Amino acid sequence: MHNIFRNWIKEKRNELLKLGVIVEICDFSNEKYKESPDPAQRIYLDTDFYTASICVWESGQMDVQIINISTGEQILYDYKDNLGKDIDFNIILKPYIDKIVEYPKEYKKKF
Repeated sequence: MHNIFRNWIKEKRNELLKLGVIVEICDFSNEKYKESPDPAQRIYLDTDFYTASICVWESGQMDVQIINISTGEQILYDYKDNLGKDIDFNIILKPYIDKIVEYPKEYKKKF
C-alpha cells in the first residue's frame, strides 16, 4: 500500500506544483524502516498558507494533518484505515488537496 502511495505522489508531483503545492517525499529507505512490520510512506505538502502531512502504512492505514502556517492552528486531522489495494488516491486525497490549495477565509477578506 505504501509503495502504491509513493508511486502515486511521484506521478502527481508536477501537477501539484502547478497548483502551488511543493511536495517533499520522506525517504524511508534505510534499514530501520525496511525491517518495520508495517512500513509507511510519509509526504509533506506545502503551500503559501498551509502545510500538510500524509502518511500511508502498508497495513492500509492513513493519516492526514493540515496546519495553517501563519497561526500554527491545526485545520484538519483525519485518520482512515482498511484502505484496500484497489484504492484510488485521486479520489480519497482530493478533499485534502482542495483544502490546501484554497486561500484561508481571513486572506480572502483582506483582498
